[in-house]
Amino acid sequence: MCGRFALFSDPTSIARALRLPPPSENWPPRYNIAPGTWITGVLRYSTDGDPLFDESCWVESTTVSTATGSSPR
Repeated sequence: MCGRFALFSDPTSIARALRLPPPSENWPPRYNIAPGTWITGVLRYSTDGDPLFDESCWVESTTVSTATGSSPR
């Protein structure tokens, strides 16, 4: 799996659903966001901080499992 996704929802609708203030700018719909792409998303910078809209680099996690031991056969 390549980790691509789409972001086509209206930013104001996302903010309303998450009970956040609306973002300062609208972003266009994007239908093929690949890992390594800068995107606008909802981030929380600390456990006690409020979530907010900000830019972040989309990085696909390649970790399937963090369990130790032998794999099933």
